[in-house]
Parts: sequence; C-alpha cells; structure tokens
Amino acid sequence: MGNRGREVIRTPVACFVPCCKSKNASGRIEGEGRGLTQEDLPNTWNSLLKGRNGIRRIADERKDSYIDLNSPQTSAIYLYRGAMYNQFNLNEVLREIREGCLRLFIISAWYGIVDAFEPLHEYEAEMKGEIAR
Repeated sequence: MGNRGREVIRTPVACFVPCCKSKNASGRIEGEGRGLTQEDLPNTWNSLLKGRNGIRRIADERKDSYIDLNSPQTSAIYLYRGAMYNQFNLNEVLREIREGCLRLFIISAWYGIVDAFEPLHEYEAEMKGEIAR
C-alpha cells in the first residue's frame, strides 16, 4: 500500500552527538559557517560563552589540553573523524540539515555545544574532570 497519494509530514529532529579525539582540520566550511547564536540558546547563551572562556583558562593550566589557532577553521561536521562519524551517510545528513529536517549538535570537550556547521579550530581536550564540568 505505502503512502501513495498521502503527503508525508516530517517533524524536524534535533540530534546531539559527542565529539571524538580523531580530527582533521581540512578548512572545509559548510552552511556558510553557521554557528549557534543567542537566538538558538536564549536561556543558556551566557553559560555557553562562560564555559568556552573557562576551557581556555583550564587548558592554560594543563599540558594535555590545547587549541591550535593556526589550524584552518573547519565546520564541525567535517572536523571530527572518529568511528561514529564514519558510520553515518554524510551526504544524507547534510541533505537533512539543509532541508530543515535535522538540526545536528555536537557536544565538544573544547567548545561545549556546537552546531554541525560551526567553524572550529583543531584542539585536544578530554571530556572528563574539570573540563566536563
């Protein structure tokens, strides 16, 4: 039978996925470098900014966390190269995002919550201890 003659209505989905250690700062930018804005997070925007500033302070105190500001900024969807990111069909995910059916957020150990298209520098940080808080 199928859905012949019926319009399929799709509800937009927000999906949160973790970052990973494996990264490739290729410089590839998607979606004109769209990132999160205060409009996206009206109640928590200041907390996100505070957290992003806090990680820089923590990283200065630790030898195992750093950001490479000389690396080319790369949209988050292209930066992470771990096993989980290799499992999904990137073209399908990008199509879903562009069509407004999917909003993909990545939980980053350095940046906090980021939009899939947000340009990021390569970094090293583990989501544990003070960084996770």
